[in-house]
Amino acid sequence: VTVMRIDEHGRRDVLATDGVPIGGDLLDRRLVMGKVLAHFGEGATLGPRKMPLPAVLLDHLSEWQTIVELTQPRYLNIIDEAIRIGDRTTELHARRTLVRENYGLPLYEAVERAKVRLSEEPRTTIGMDVPGIRFSDTIERWDFDRLIGPDVREVAACIDRALAAAGFTPDDINVVLRTGGSSRIPRFVRMLTDKFGAEKLHEMDVFTGVAAGLAIAAADPRQQIQASGE
Repeated sequence: VTVMRIDEHGRRDVLATDGVPIGGDLLDRRLVMGKVLAHFGEGATLGPRKMPLPAVLLDHLSEWQTIVELTQPRYLNIIDEAIRIGDRTTELHARRTLVRENYGLPLYEAVERAKVRLSEEPRTTIGMDVPGIRFSDTIERWDFDRLIGPDVREVAACIDRALAAAGFTPDDINVVLRTGGSSRIPRFVRMLTDKFGAEKLHEMDVFTGVAAGLAIAAADPRQQIQASGE
């Protein structure tokens, strides 16, 4: 988040910056953990004592990179034992296939596509149809809004901090530029609209803004001098 003053000659004065580690990958994770885990054994119970599935098997689905870690023999043994003594065997077999056949990245790609569709549609489906994994689940936009609610509030607080650091209120801002793919998500747009008013919001270089900014910074000799000094 950047608060900037631009004069009539185009000169820029950065008044405040702030930020939070919230982006597309995190929002994909919210969908996986909130809507997809049930298709891979969440809620399964093990043995006559109805013990829950070990949390480590669920936590490792929070990122496609960490799914790979479940290929370690100790985790594969836990999965195989869960299949042997647990209920929800179809879902647990799907988990084993997800891990053994390295379907973690395709799963997250399917979730990302569903997330993008939700910016244009009120509902969509998340699913996979490969040998050993077959499911399709409807996700409503309002449900996605619920899952990312804490992230929206954290971004709103970040904006408020930047405004306070600059000595401004939302009424003092003339233009709000939205950039980055996540800035198209309706829930974030609604938060900005509530804070600043729809007439101030403008979309700019949604998918290239970050790369362009890095290129400008890299071309600035002052930035290079500072980097070499550090």
